[in-house]
Amino acid sequence: MTQSLYSLEQADKALPYVRVIVDEIRDCYAELRDLSEKHNKLKQDGDRAAELEALRVEIKGQAARIRECEEELLAIGAELKDYELGLVDFPSELDGRKILLCWKRDEERIGFWHEVEGGYSARQEVPAGDRAWPLCVGASTTRDA
Repeated sequence: MTQSLYSLEQADKALPYVRVIVDEIRDCYAELRDLSEKHNKLKQDGDRAAELEALRVEIKGQAARIRECEEELLAIGAELKDYELGLVDFPSELDGRKILLCWKRDEERIGFWHEVEGGYSARQEVPAGDRAWPLCVGASTTRDA
């Protein structure tokens, strides 16, 4: 599979779809945490095998749905980095090197980027006024979202 590269404009166009997926992941993750907490409490209460098994089935279902949602993001070339923040990276290229356009669920549009090795703490603001930035020149495939 060829890695797709995004410009800001292309990544912004993908956000309505990405938001829906990220919201579902966040909901499933919150439910998964609640179910896990209930499971741990029941384990301490003694012999409640049937209830524990029912919770395990629900936990597996939530985990499977999260994986499916993550695969949907990966299918469009985006990657979820943090469940709670709803942090998603979109691959891009700047001056011949791979970078990541970075979006967080509460942000209206993509306004940050970072080096591949840098991560969230190394986010930098994108240049103002040029939504076609970066140009992704030389990309083998450009994503049309």
